[in-house]
This record gives sequence, C-alpha cells and structure tokens, in this order.
Amino acid sequence: MILKPKVYYAHPMSTYGTQQEADDIKLLKSLKCRVLNPNEPKHQSQCKNRANPMDYFLNLVSLCDAVAFRAFQDGMIGAGVAKEIKRAKSESKPVIELPFDTTQRELSIEQTRDRIRGKV
Repeated sequence: MILKPKVYYAHPMSTYGTQQEADDIKLLKSLKCRVLNPNEPKHQSQCKNRANPMDYFLNLVSLCDAVAFRAFQDGMIGAGVAKEIKRAKSESKPVIELPFDTTQRELSIEQTRDRIRGKV
C-alpha cells in the first residue's frame, strides 16, 4: 500500500477560515495529499499558552513530507510562513507555492514570443 504524502499547508492567519483556505485544501487533496492544516482546532489549542508557539508549528513541518504555502495576495510572505518554508528547505523537503489567479498573469501569443526572443 502506498501512503499519500503528508503536506503541511502554510498560509497567513488572515486566510484562516476563508474560502481560499478551503479551496487550497481541496486542491491539495485532489492531488492525493494528506493535508496538515495548522488552523485545525487541535493544533490551535496545542500552541496556546506556549512561550514560543511557532516552535510547535515548525515541529509539525518536520513531521510532513512537503510544504505547500500561500503568500499574501501581493506576493509577500509573512514571517511565520517564511519560517515554515525555511524549516522544510533545511530538511530538504519540497516546497510548493500555491498561485493566485493565473489568468491575470496570462500572456498573449505575441507577448510570449517577445519574452522567448528576449525582447522583454
């Protein structure tokens, strides 16, 4: 029996409980991943009253096979998510960024050709 990879879902607290969070989890599950979401009540209760709650989440990253992360909408990465990414990289685990609406980044055929030719 092949086990599904366990992926830590690193994301800003401002996305906790949002449709974005639900969509990201659905996407990861559709890729046959087991998702460890730090927003789950069991994890939120475990990190309360700790001198450094981030240590709890970094230990969770270590229990996973990979990290999938979401940046803020402007592309910036919050301090906590950045620490989780660094932990995964220090353990040679894959790190995958979940993109925002890719249609806003879509180039026309001519724009694509210009980029390939080095004109942009």
